[in-house]
This record gives sequence, C-alpha cells and structure tokens, in this order.
Amino acid sequence: MMDAPRSITINGDLGSGKSTVARILAERLGLPTVTMGDVHRRMAAQRGMTSLQFNRQSERDPSIDDHVDRIQREMAASAEPVIVDSRLGWHFFTDAFKAHFIVDPKVAARRVMGRGAGAVERYASEAEARRHLEERSESERQRFLRRYHVDKARLRNYDLVLDTTEISPERAADIVVDALSRQEGGGPALLLHPARLYPTERHPDRPDAYLDLPAHSAPDASEIGVGRSGTRFFVVRGHRHVAAALAGRRPFVRAELVAEDGEELPEGTTAERFFESRTGLEEIRSWRRAYAIDLALPRHLPPGARAPW
Repeated sequence: MMDAPRSITINGDLGSGKSTVARILAERLGLPTVTMGDVHRRMAAQRGMTSLQFNRQSERDPSIDDHVDRIQREMAASAEPVIVDSRLGWHFFTDAFKAHFIVDPKVAARRVMGRGAGAVERYASEAEARRHLEERSESERQRFLRRYHVDKARLRNYDLVLDTTEISPERAADIVVDALSRQEGGGPALLLHPARLYPTERHPDRPDAYLDLPAHSAPDASEIGVGRSGTRFFVVRGHRHVAAALAGRRPFVRAELVAEDGEELPEGTTAERFFESRTGLEEIRSWRRAYAIDLALPRHLPPGARAPW
C-alpha cells in the first residue's frame, strides 16, 4: 500500500467519475473518503428538490453553504489525510493534492442517465440531462464566484487535470496515484483527450502528412502546448503529436497549459483571441476529415458557418 503524504481533493465536471474514483483511491490508500455531493443530494431530497433546484435555492439561502463549508473546514483543520470529493475541496484543503476531472458533455449525460434507480435526478433524454448538468455547473460556478471569489473552472487551481472521457475509473485512480507520487509542481499536469483538442492550423490534404511519429508514441508534456477558452482546449504547439495520438486512438495526451481565459500567450494575444483568430471552420473540417473526430463548432464562428458537415 502506498502512503499518502497529504489529502487528495477531487472536483470537476458532473458525470466525470469523481465519486467512483474517490472510493477507489480510499480503498487503495486506506484513507477515509467524504463525498460532498452526497451531502448536497441528501439535503436536496429532504427538501423535495432536484440538485439544480437546490443549487438555485443555495444562491438565495447562505445557510446551506454555511453548513457544507463548516464540514469541510473542520476536516481540513484536523490535518488528517482524507479523500475529498467536493467542488470546493481544493479551496478549503489548501495543502492537499488537487485533481480536477473533465469529460465530454455527451459522455457525462450518458453516465448520469445510466445511474441506478436510487439516483436523485431523473431525465427524459440525454439532451435534457446535458442541459441540466451544464446549468447546475454554471449555477455553482457563479455562486462560488460571488461567495468565495474563486473560480472552480480555473485550471491553475489544480495539480492534475484529467479528461476521463475514455478512461475507466480504475485507470483514473492509477493516474492520480502516479501524479501524487511525482508532485512535480510548476503548474497543472494536463492529460487531455486528443479528439477534444481544437486545431489552430489546417490539416494538410495528405492524410499521413503529420504521421512521421509512431502512432503510439507518448510525447513529453512540453511538446504539446494548449490553451483554453471557455470550455474549449486548443492546440498552440505540437499538432503532429496530437495527430499521432489520434491515429493511435490514444485516450489522452500529456500537455502543458500555455494560457487560459484572461491570460496572454507568448504571441502577446489572449487565449480567447488566439482561439478565435486561429480556429475556423476549415481548420475543424480538415481535422474531422483526417481523423473522423466530432468537434462541435465554437461560438465565435459566424451563424452562417453552422451548416451540416
């Protein structure tokens, strides 16, 4: 058994597998686990509310957050190592190893729809599930910004950012334990699904143009630089490494965060403006043709561009 030198907090997208991975880690490391989502769901059920309704009630009733915050502060003050599944665990457990999970929204909706009969939430369709998950996440984000002046979407809050779209909970737990043992510092370690990275250059007409690397090669994080605008990740450097990962159907690539919302790239432009100026319809189409990936059109493209592929 590996000794955990400090607590581990896990937060991230709804449906990304946080609670499942937290339980696996607790078993492997012999640590207690606390899932704040369970606390919220119990409180919502006691009031006859859905999670989204309860989130909105929390915006009007500060005593709800006061109660949950007190639980987390007391645990953090005890200094006892624990696995914490909480949207704000990273904020309260300042010395913890902080993992942040992300997932494709369509996959998140399917996972939530597939939960057992005991689940609090009920959705008529994946589209409804996806809409409610997005609304819940944004409701929480805005509440945290107002109450705590912190942004749960900011990646530099975390030690590890992991895309679980095509990763099992067991594999995700392996990655967290490995990252915990490394604890390299110097910014978040990013492990991102290559099919969810937006290109900022057009793919050459020749399909194998980028494939001078083995399809299963694993580049260092420094070889792929990414930016983030809103919820979209885009490639700043290392397109050929991303192409090799796509050709090899790898579930993730390691990358370095160059800039996120509000930050400037070395080129002197913000992440948002770089993405908007470099990622157009033809860039997306050319990578879709080459690797059959399904990238949703970003909002900055003009309405006329939103035509069927």
